[in-house]
Amino acid sequence: MTDAAYAACKADIRPGRSTVLISDSNEGVAALNVRARTELILEGRVDALREVALHDGTRAAVGDTVITRRNDRRLYASRSWVRNGDRWAVIGVHRNGSVEVRRQGRRWGSTVLLPASYVAEHVELGYAVTSHRAQGITTDTAHVVVAASMPRENLYVAMTREREANTAYVAVDRPDAAHVGPRPGDAADVTARSILCGILQHVGAELSAHEMLAAEQDAWGSVAQLAAEYETLAAAAQHDRWASLVRACGLSSGQASDVIKSDAFGPLTAELGRAEAHFVDVASLLPRVVAARGFEDAQDIAAVLRARVATVVSRDTGAGRTRRALRLVAGLIPRAGRWMLPCTRRWSSAPT
Repeated sequence: MTDAAYAACKADIRPGRSTVLISDSNEGVAALNVRARTELILEGRVDALREVALHDGTRAAVGDTVITRRNDRRLYASRSWVRNGDRWAVIGVHRNGSVEVRRQGRRWGSTVLLPASYVAEHVELGYAVTSHRAQGITTDTAHVVVAASMPRENLYVAMTREREANTAYVAVDRPDAAHVGPRPGDAADVTARSILCGILQHVGAELSAHEMLAAEQDAWGSVAQLAAEYETLAAAAQHDRWASLVRACGLSSGQASDVIKSDAFGPLTAELGRAEAHFVDVASLLPRVVAARGFEDAQDIAAVLRARVATVVSRDTGAGRTRRALRLVAGLIPRAGRWMLPCTRRWSSAPT
């Protein structure tokens, strides 16, 4: 994808269109800048006989495109001053290290002499830039190398720099300099579309103090948070009761022990709590779902029981089956208090 973006950018340069390569990788940007400059030297479009060193180890000469990285109101080019992110064409290199530049896209005027100290610290090659540094740039076309790690704010900046066309080149793999091959968790069926969808879900911007406060209040005071806390405490308080029901439901002692130790025991007890909220007698329900079929091919008996309980409850408690008020806290959460000791019932009490 990097090669494809570079080739397209080079094709735009030939007829004189202003264009830019954008990547989120600093290393990739540096490599693209060196590659572009080397080819322009070989083509005779950059005069490398007199060069000036830049802070990142690259060099610039007449014919190069550079970008200024610091605002300086003392340096005027026509009616504007030198800004961070401005792109320039180098039109002169002096022996003292100063550089004369013209704002890119202008044929005359809009020139400024950048002092040697400014050039050495705040000027870079401008053929390729990161999405952060692309802010403020406007060109005819842009070619954006997109990786899965890019946040959506950077993608927005990169894809809104140009007047005519913005093209994204989506890499569906990750750099593998160590040649270690596929990594655990890598998706085998990843596509450009899935990566772009992932980027749109990846928020990189920091929240303001007000937004952070509101988010924390929502997280710790929302109904979802309170419901999760209630159900967690209820499950812990009723653990022994649920375990006793499992041991008495017709499973062998080994199977019952496996169910109680399973990671799916929590979801099973939550399903049993929902059944009770609908006035289902779980003491008779459990033996019924155990006797329904065997567990010879079951990898996790607790998960199988949870699914069977959910199926039975949904069938037996359909809409309109009962006119009684369900045993729910705030109409949402199965009430656990009636089975608790007084000392554990206090924290679970809440108005319906």
